[in-house]
Amino acid sequence: MSIREIASIEEPYSAINREERHYVAVLFAALTGPQKKESISKFLKLCKHPPLSDLELESCEVYFEYAFLRDIWSTLSDDKKKDIVCQCLPKTVTDKLQYESLKEFNKTFVGSNASARTVQSPGRWSNAKIAKICEKLDSSDERLQACRFKWAFNIKPDLVIHINKDSAVCVEAKCTASESKYSACFETQKGKHTISETQLKLQHYMMKELLGIETRHILLEMPRRESVSKSKRPNEIPDGNSIVLSWKTVLEELGMGDVWKRMEKALRATDDSQTTVPADIA
Repeated sequence: MSIREIASIEEPYSAINREERHYVAVLFAALTGPQKKESISKFLKLCKHPPLSDLELESCEVYFEYAFLRDIWSTLSDDKKKDIVCQCLPKTVTDKLQYESLKEFNKTFVGSNASARTVQSPGRWSNAKIAKICEKLDSSDERLQACRFKWAFNIKPDLVIHINKDSAVCVEAKCTASESKYSACFETQKGKHTISETQLKLQHYMMKELLGIETRHILLEMPRRESVSKSKRPNEIPDGNSIVLSWKTVLEELGMGDVWKRMEKALRATDDSQTTVPADIA
């Protein structure tokens, strides 16, 4: 017998679908479909973004699971990759690396799996090697600098709207989970030390510092959690350029109230210890 038969599941998958990427894909479809300009305009208004002209709306580009940083890396020569690593990490780490062979350069960050053919992506760097590097650094700022450079190559914001090449809106969407953190733990002369960074802060670093794109950050959450997040994060992003929105508000504004009702019903129907579904959704 199948699991569905054992569990007596008769409903279609849509009745219990709790996958965040599915609902982000639905939002992506709305922002890139026949009503693209109208939908983007409505969404940006919710994000408190200044109004755009028809021409600006038409030229907006929308990306699902945004991997611009990693795709840029894949186009670069090894010399350029070395330059980037040496400029983005503390000088005490990179002082002599520029002149190392590819294998020796990679060994600093990857260890025994170092490649002799190309500079390996920071996303592939060894956590143990980064921990060793951090143990030798003097300040928390330098340790964070090293850790978040690696982490930035492993993140993919759920949805990004490029207003133009230098301006964007970045959306991190949550259905059943809260915003997560990236963390690293290592020993220093003063004892065990932990560094962590929230998803929005790390996305802000990637967009502004590494990509040079001025970005408005949106945390998209379920209605009840939205109000909790607003009270907890007055200015999490350094320039205060972050907004919390609810799925209900966004989907209804885009004329997809039926999608919101199905989404709410499906999340209510799931029985998972890690799922927190608001009990008082209007």
